[in-house]
Amino acid sequence: MRAHANGSAIPYLRLAWIAVAASVACYTARLMIMQRRQEASHTALRALEEKFHKAFKVSPVALAISRLANGCFLEVNDRWLEKFQSTREQLIGKTSIELGIWVDPNERMRFAEEIRKKGSVRDVPFNIRMAGKISSVLASGELIELDRAPVVITALLDVTELRNATQQLQQVQKMELVGQLAGGIAHDFNNLLTVIKGYAELSRNRDSHATMTGDVHEISKATDKAAALTKQLLAFSRRQVLQPRNITMNSMISGIEAMLRHMIPENIELVMVLAHDLGTVHADPSQMEYVLMNLVANASDAMPNGGTLRIATRNLDLTSAYPERDFEIPAGRYVILEVSDTGTGIAPEFLGRIFEPFFTTKEAGRGTGLGLSTVYGIVKQSGGYVWAHSEPDAGATFKICLPRIDQAADEVALQALATPSVLGGNETVLLVEDDSSVRELVTKILAQYAYRVVSAASGTEAIRLARQYESEIHLLLTDVIMPDGSGKDLAALLRDLRPRLKVLYISGYPHIPSAGVDTMDFREAFLAKPFAPADLAGRVRETLDQE
Repeated sequence: MRAHANGSAIPYLRLAWIAVAASVACYTARLMIMQRRQEASHTALRALEEKFHKAFKVSPVALAISRLANGCFLEVNDRWLEKFQSTREQLIGKTSIELGIWVDPNERMRFAEEIRKKGSVRDVPFNIRMAGKISSVLASGELIELDRAPVVITALLDVTELRNATQQLQQVQKMELVGQLAGGIAHDFNNLLTVIKGYAELSRNRDSHATMTGDVHEISKATDKAAALTKQLLAFSRRQVLQPRNITMNSMISGIEAMLRHMIPENIELVMVLAHDLGTVHADPSQMEYVLMNLVANASDAMPNGGTLRIATRNLDLTSAYPERDFEIPAGRYVILEVSDTGTGIAPEFLGRIFEPFFTTKEAGRGTGLGLSTVYGIVKQSGGYVWAHSEPDAGATFKICLPRIDQAADEVALQALATPSVLGGNETVLLVEDDSSVRELVTKILAQYAYRVVSAASGTEAIRLARQYESEIHLLLTDVIMPDGSGKDLAALLRDLRPRLKVLYISGYPHIPSAGVDTMDFREAFLAKPFAPADLAGRVRETLDQE
């Protein structure tokens, strides 16, 4: 027994029940605290799961959860559905192999094996099928356990556009490098051809023997053929001299329509669809004629069994940039020339190479591989764009896009200056040419036509001679590009010394904007290498006689 504070007794049994009740209360309190903690933990876990689910669902990266064993999809996010243009019902429960996602099913096995070994992989490049198209992706995977089974969280980053942009940049850079190489080769080769052709012509004029004359004639013909090839190389490299005018493509097409019809066999129908309100472009008409004839010839070759060849023109107004295969056309106003055929088409693996010099799909002996590269160079030098669309056995379409201008077309074609009847003279010519072989040849040619020649190997030497020479110098005959500057700059300096000085430019490598010669009026004062002695004498006389 135990006493109360007031002295009364308390039974031990009652004390025991009080102790039990207190213990139960404490245990109950602990349970309640633990339950509340668990509920809080479950609530936090549910909140975390909801956040994860939302993040998974709205992620800008395509995400999927699949079984490691067979690739069966358990869950995918909205971005994945968007990329594959599928519904969740179409994907869940099916494997990636069943859905035909992998271009090479063995790659899926290698991907799964890497994850099994390492637990995670990052940025593995694959080609897979997305919405019916083959796309380039970077795949990352993480191995986790779900319901005691290994599953993989896969993330796909579509890099198709980045890959295409990289390939486009590489293609443009390659074309630029090849163009620079082609232009440099053409320049040096033209100097050699000038010497060969010049001395051949001089030999023919001195020797009247029939056999010798015939041999020299063959040498001259060979140099002309070689010169034609270098001209095509210069066109591809965008370093040839253009004589642009304000023209309409319709007038140009109409002017050579009869010739075009003679170029194609009777089993090919030629269809013209020319816009009646076509705008004006600033381009060299003879070069545009070459472009069209080349495209027509290629289209004709692509239809050995006949078909339809269509030439069309139209205006095009772009309010925003227009992406094409290897480039992007800026917003602006353009004129489009299209040449299409119903022939054999171009294989996809060749389509990206058709404008490369010496690349041809024709059989040996049927083409040099310079036709389309020349077209490319002419169009690019004219400030335009050229591209092709084609599928095997479905024909091809080539499109030329040139900037449209607000000026009217020139009404009268520029007439070629007639070759003067008298080629010689007694004027003084200041010859500036850094190639010694060409310089010696030109000196001999001009001396043969009775001109007085003062020669210099550089612009610096030419200025010194011009200051020292006491008599009048009537003509500056200068190379366009020299080691110590351009012919244009030299002409400006010498005209300060001799205001009446006339100028004739010669070069095999004339059109280089960095040298400041792109704005020269070559129509009145230019002779391209290689040239024959009579051509040089005629151009010199012509320049001297101009007012």
